[in-house]
Amino acid sequence: MEEAKAEVRRLVDAEFPEGVTKVDINSSDYSSDEENISDAPGSFDVFIAFGGAGISKNAKRNWSPANGFHYVLEDYPAPAMSVGDTTWDEERRNKESAKINESETGVECVVLELKSDVKNEKQPTNYRVNVNFGSSPQNQVSLTVDSGSSILWAQSRIQFSQEVPPGRSVVDLTIEDAARFQEGSKAYEILYGNGKKVAFSLFETTVGIGGLKTSQVFGAAKIAPQENLLPLGILGLGFSAENSPIPFHRTLVVHLMESGMIKRASFAMIGPRSEPFGTVKPDGEKTRDRGWLVIGNLPDAYHNGITWCPALAEQYRAWVIRLNKVTVNGVVICENQLALVDTGSSYLTTTEDYCQGIAKAIQGKANSGIVTYPSGGLSEFSFTFGDKASEATYRLNKEDLSLGPAPGSDSLRSPVTYMNFGSKKYTWILGGIFIDNMVTIFDYTGEKRIGFATRSDLDPVVTKT
Repeated sequence: MEEAKAEVRRLVDAEFPEGVTKVDINSSDYSSDEENISDAPGSFDVFIAFGGAGISKNAKRNWSPANGFHYVLEDYPAPAMSVGDTTWDEERRNKESAKINESETGVECVVLELKSDVKNEKQPTNYRVNVNFGSSPQNQVSLTVDSGSSILWAQSRIQFSQEVPPGRSVVDLTIEDAARFQEGSKAYEILYGNGKKVAFSLFETTVGIGGLKTSQVFGAAKIAPQENLLPLGILGLGFSAENSPIPFHRTLVVHLMESGMIKRASFAMIGPRSEPFGTVKPDGEKTRDRGWLVIGNLPDAYHNGITWCPALAEQYRAWVIRLNKVTVNGVVICENQLALVDTGSSYLTTTEDYCQGIAKAIQGKANSGIVTYPSGGLSEFSFTFGDKASEATYRLNKEDLSLGPAPGSDSLRSPVTYMNFGSKKYTWILGGIFIDNMVTIFDYTGEKRIGFATRSDLDPVVTKT
């Protein structure tokens, strides 16, 4: 904040080199009084005193490819043009909770290949898909698909003097007409569950995926100094957190429907057919194929019948559903729980108490956040969903029951970890190792819901663009 104020003071000194007796500079972002909001407010109220008189100015945050982010000193706009507070008022709440209807225009769906980064030459860690920003083919970035967050952001080259590390794909905002800065908007920060914090500024451009295009606001984040510090970007497909200071926006999938590009605001993850988690052999590759992403209506030919679960999105602002039962080796570990279905997580996560129950069922141990077990100790890990009339159980592939040997031990590491969920009401996170086993549908339309299905024998056909 002090650095930004110093920049504004330099602007005042340049415009009024003489006669100034006092300068008061105060942030006008009244929604940014949380400690984790960035030190770059969207604007400052500036009062400049000249002896017994004074004038008021507005220092507004701006951007150009030559100078990057900077402030400009302006007269205040007319009241009708003032930028409103971004905290949730009744209008914002109504927008967030409004039901989403189907469109009469657009395609039924597009199908895209998913890739994954690989940890330790073996373990897939995420789902990535190519997304285009603006009209230049240079601005294609492989983003991580994340149903657990709502923001679309990408590492971005902010100004001409900024160097892009060799081999790194980022959004280059210095390309002509790449994107338009949301003038007067402040810098925002988002904190992810893994503790990583990302700061970004809001831009708007035409965003394309699978041949579909729409105007979309996104966050331009700084380029990370090292490749593995941050993902290249996140395609957030969740819901805005309660009282999020980030201005109201639609996720890309919903915006594509509202723009008439697709008929239904829905997306589906189809797990990979070959090379399940436990069968991948080290070969030095940094990425692997990881199934398909379907945007729009999921074709019936790709599944064997869907079990639908209401998403408790209005209550929890997340893709949270009811989990009827978790069974391990025939032992019911828990019943009547809530689970977050999160494409941005790699494994299964639950409470320490449930992990202790799992360890007991498999003659294993729960320590240091993980569960280990002796060879042959884990034979079944299943989840039951749906109402009593259409209840269905889905099991992990046998190959996915082990992540390999635990470090320094003869035991195997299970696919479940534990954490303290704090004030969260759900007690399970179902991540990629669960999603890989089936078809998972996230449907925004009408009453929001999640569907699960087994895969058919037909491999999806990728949409040509």
